[in-house]
Amino acid sequence: MTTWNRRVVVEVQDGRRWFTIREVYYDKGRIAGWTSGQAPGGETLFDLRCELGQMRSVLNKAPVLVERSGKLVAYRASGRRPPRSRPWRGRPANACTFTPGEIVQYHVRGPKVGIILAQPPTPEMAVRMQCDTTDDVYLVGLLDKDGSPRGFDHDHVAEGRMTLVLHLPQDIGNALEQKRRRHPRAETWRKEPSGVRGAHARPLT
Repeated sequence: MTTWNRRVVVEVQDGRRWFTIREVYYDKGRIAGWTSGQAPGGETLFDLRCELGQMRSVLNKAPVLVERSGKLVAYRASGRRPPRSRPWRGRPANACTFTPGEIVQYHVRGPKVGIILAQPPTPEMAVRMQCDTTDDVYLVGLLDKDGSPRGFDHDHVAEGRMTLVLHLPQDIGNALEQKRRRHPRAETWRKEPSGVRGAHARPLT
């Protein structure tokens, strides 16, 4: 019997991991092939919404897979299974440490500086989107490698991994603010400066 199913597949390149969802082809219960990439789609908006819902359900399927020597096998990170996500009820705006427009620093494969584009989903959004604990992250905009704000580079970062940047070169601060204004998912509202904690990092003097 041959079937297709969706599974989480990890790509590992130069020591970096990237989690994806792929279509996996089974022949008599064994993996015989898989797609090289995955992007949700549908003939109607309703089809796309259903597709995204089905893709979310894949996150609870075990094990996560990774390609080894031309085969998909169970993926183990540091010898341990990745933790299972749990339903999550969202985070109200007044419970968020950071607000859109603030500049933060954190470490993901090295130190990074970015600007908060959006807070984690609110309780209302979390119910509507059927969020889990992996969704409790901020959308952080990053500059392109050449220092420009043109592209849509960004990270999804947990609150506890970030700290506020209070001093930053003016040109970098301006470029990050342009990034915030140009990003299609950025929230338009930002916190006005107040005391030490402002909406923007202060320039180095």
